[in-house]
Amino acid sequence: MVAGDESAISKLKKSDLECPQCGHVQSIEDFLNLNLDAARVYKDCLGRYVNEEGCPFSVDDDHCLPDKVRIVVTRNGNESKVFNFI
Repeated sequence: MVAGDESAISKLKKSDLECPQCGHVQSIEDFLNLNLDAARVYKDCLGRYVNEEGCPFSVDDDHCLPDKVRIVVTRNGNESKVFNFI
């Protein structure tokens, strides 16, 4: 690991993302603390996995409207829907 990478990773883990459906604010750290797949923090509300936390929303659901999420283009040119960083 390059010097400074650990600090950047630590900051990323604490970055907040907002569910576009219910407004629940979550972080990668929240998912890691619950032993959940941290790659889903950008796509699923925590309520999908934890009762009384947010809602069951996912950007992968067919009813997810593009105006409620960000569209990012990956390195290989694919588009992906993700939650907004706040």
